[in-house]
Amino acid sequence: SAFQLKEEHTAAYAETLGLIKATKTKTDHCNRLATMIRWILEQYPNSIIGDKAFIQPLAKKQKDNKFMHYHNMTHDFIYHKLPYPVIAAFLSSIKVKDNGKHCSFTHYRKYKDAIMYGASQCRAELPGDFRPNMKALL
Repeated sequence: SAFQLKEEHTAAYAETLGLIKATKTKTDHCNRLATMIRWILEQYPNSIIGDKAFIQPLAKKQKDNKFMHYHNMTHDFIYHKLPYPVIAAFLSSIKVKDNGKHCSFTHYRKYKDAIMYGASQCRAELPGDFRPNMKALL
């Protein structure tokens, strides 16, 4: 069986982990992930079905996990299956804001950071081509 921390140590550990990123930053990442996922589910509804699925609904146990910060998310990526082209398509869809201005490099980078945050929270690897392609895009 896996090693279990005492309850008082678990709380201290969670607090220490929480200090690594501020709650506001975690919430921002979750909001960006949720925005991408909503767009993908709308545009590519099969992204949640079958062997090639790269989005999954969150179980109650996942949402209740103290160490994760899912905020208001209902789904998450299956990060090791996340196809770069669909993220590039999403970023292309938001390149022009409602006011007609183009999004800045920083705006795109925040979506990339959200994906990196989500993958790190799940301790998941992204596909091998994901980072080089994102780097080329940004």
